[in-house]
Amino acid sequence: MAAICAALCAWPTYHSMLHIAGLTDQDVIANRTTGGLQYTGQALALAKAVGDSGPGGMTVLSLAAFEAWKHERAGKKGKPARSDQGSHDEDPLLILHMGCYKFRKVSDLDACTLYMAVPRALECRLALGRTALRNVEQLATGVLQAPIGTVSVAFCTMVGYSTLLAWNEDLAKSALAEYNKLASELLMHSDAYATLGPGKQSKTRAYMRESISLHVR
Repeated sequence: MAAICAALCAWPTYHSMLHIAGLTDQDVIANRTTGGLQYTGQALALAKAVGDSGPGGMTVLSLAAFEAWKHERAGKKGKPARSDQGSHDEDPLLILHMGCYKFRKVSDLDACTLYMAVPRALECRLALGRTALRNVEQLATGVLQAPIGTVSVAFCTMVGYSTLLAWNEDLAKSALAEYNKLASELLMHSDAYATLGPGKQSKTRAYMRESISLHVR
């Protein structure tokens, strides 16, 4: 029993990350001294920020890396991936939606949705609760923070968005950004978990504990 407990509680000191992005000519610089290449730019900055956010034993994925994984997985299975909240039982990895975050050390990077890859053989380690990300400000809850048991369901819709989009696309995008900002703040304040939006759509579906309600501050 002691050996089993030690194996379950042992937590590696390494962490890793995955990010996929296109590089421009300005992002790749030839180093005449070493004869090699140096990579710079937003892609590298985001990759480093994502890597710095993961504590020991975690593999963190950016949204771009998750989308690439989902696309490859769908191609191998011959059908679309079912959800972005997890993976099929036969998959060797469990992919968890960790929420949306703002990187504290890199102010010029946009907020990013992050995911965690967990080998199926190590799922038991999730019970230890060592999944909090570092150097970030959380803007939206992740699947591990989602309420369970009896919950309340909230549906929110941005009324008139389609009409506004048909009339003025730039104004519609600005209004949608404000809607998403307000929805994210309210959901985060209420510890709610959104399964639809906020994002690039005008509808939001969220779940919260039965005793909690949304409060406009």
